[in-house]
Amino acid sequence: MSLRSLIEQKVVNKFTGASLEQVVKRLILAHSYLYTAKMMFEEKGKKGQNHNVIVYTNIYDSFRMACEAFLLFKKCKAVVKNHHKMVIAATKDLINNTSFDNVFIRLDKMRISRNDIDYGLDVRDLSSQDVAQAFKDANKLYKEIELQIEKKNPQTKIKF
Repeated sequence: MSLRSLIEQKVVNKFTGASLEQVVKRLILAHSYLYTAKMMFEEKGKKGQNHNVIVYTNIYDSFRMACEAFLLFKKCKAVVKNHHKMVIAATKDLINNTSFDNVFIRLDKMRISRNDIDYGLDVRDLSSQDVAQAFKDANKLYKEIELQIEKKNPQTKIKF
């Protein structure tokens, strides 16, 4: 789905309400979710049942918030019931880089898994490999979002 088609379908709106400061704050919040997930994942000896599920859902939430921040930076906002799906689709279109195709495929799978987990359909533990890949994907996406924001605003340095 292209951003243009999402806007035409009225699932994403263009707007002018977000400042760069708000975007950066949103990115920092997103990164704090990722950092929390990393600390939990690395915690030795305290892993209980479904530990990786909790870490994985925090990584997903950090992804989603980073995508929302990027949309705000681009003066867009998802406004529909299936908000998360539209945020991911719009961000993929805005990133517009084929080296991120697999990242967005896995991110969409994370969205579906998180939905199943949140609504009690599938509360299974996830492998450490799934979680490790999610961390790699998150870091790759964060770097790209930071690069694009800093390219348009050289005075802005996003530090986590």
